[in-house]
Amino acid sequence: VVGYGYGATLAFYVAANSPRWGLPAPRAVVGIFPRSGRFPGIELPSLARTTRVVIQVGDADTTSAKNAASDIWLGVEHHPAARKQLVVVHSRSGLRADHGAPRRSTPQAVGAFWAPLDQIIYDVRGG
Repeated sequence: VVGYGYGATLAFYVAANSPRWGLPAPRAVVGIFPRSGRFPGIELPSLARTTRVVIQVGDADTTSAKNAASDIWLGVEHHPAARKQLVVVHSRSGLRADHGAPRRSTPQAVGAFWAPLDQIIYDVRGG
C-alpha cells in the first residue's frame, strides 16, 4: 500500500485494518511525504509484524510532513526495527525535496521516489 500526502496516512490505516476488513495484510506500506499524522479519535491498529514500513520526508518540505511522519513513526514504534525505515530525501542539484517533489518526473525525482518504490515492490514480491 502506498500513499502520498494525506494518502500516506490513509495507507497506514488501510494496511493496519486490512486483516479486520478481510483483506490480506500488505507486505509493505509506504508513506511518501505524509500531510497529516494519525487521525484524532481513530485508532491506528498495529501492523502485521511482517509488513515492511517506509516513510519518506523531504528536507525542504514545510507542509507538516516532518511532524506528520513523526506522529506516524510513533504509531509504529513497536514494529520490528528491521522492518521499518524513516527516509529523509535530501535536496540536491536538480531536486528540491519540497512537498511537490514526489509529483515531478525529472530524473532526480524518479531516482528519489520511483526507483526506491520499484525496489520495494520487487523485494516484497520475492525478487
